[in-house]
Amino acid sequence: MGDGVFALAGPWPPLPPPRTPPGATTPPSTWRRRRWGGSWGQWVLGTLVALALVAVAVQGWVLAGVRGELQRVTTQLQVSGDQPLLEKVLQDPPPAKKPAAHLIADATISSQANGSLRWDPTKAWAFLRGLGYQGGSLVCHQPGLYFVYAKVQLGAPACPAPAATLHGIHKRTPRYPGVLDLLVNKVVYCPQSQGGPWAQHSFLGGLVRLERGDEVFTRVQAPQLVRAVDGSRSYFGMFMV
Repeated sequence: MGDGVFALAGPWPPLPPPRTPPGATTPPSTWRRRRWGGSWGQWVLGTLVALALVAVAVQGWVLAGVRGELQRVTTQLQVSGDQPLLEKVLQDPPPAKKPAAHLIADATISSQANGSLRWDPTKAWAFLRGLGYQGGSLVCHQPGLYFVYAKVQLGAPACPAPAATLHGIHKRTPRYPGVLDLLVNKVVYCPQSQGGPWAQHSFLGGLVRLERGDEVFTRVQAPQLVRAVDGSRSYFGMFMV
């Protein structure tokens, strides 16, 4: 070739791999990598075993605490003379029941001379406990806070013209000469004139403070509209809270 450049023709044989001289050792970097890989696996395994042992120890401690608390509560439930609390409760008289009453409409419900509706304290599921009943009124014997309620079913075979009536719960007391209004509802019926029958209901309920001798009653401005039907349609009652 020209310009003083020349080349040797091949092919050339492959170079032999390097040989480690006799007595030489593995390079330090390779030894450290192998040693670190083995140490890491042993550390992970040891950590898992330690966590398992800690979990078992915590579980045993919790169970021991629960057992001690159970023994403490069992000891407290024992009364003097080693008498179980359940036996003591069964031997003690039950607490006195609070006054309550639930009256249902009489089959021929009508208003009394004082304007209150007449109720039946003995029919079906009606009851009277700790309260008096006189002339359609519930009489308070024990002062306190009471929830009073009343529901009346109204209706008529015809609906000639729009009209309205009042339904209320009232109170009489020896400390005041007149009648006190506790709850009053205005019931509008026959919103549109029609010739057929109609039905409407009114419910009242609320809390009131009563003293001994107070009388509570309910009345409707037009008592002829009240329908007895059954004990679920018209009723009246109260109970101490």
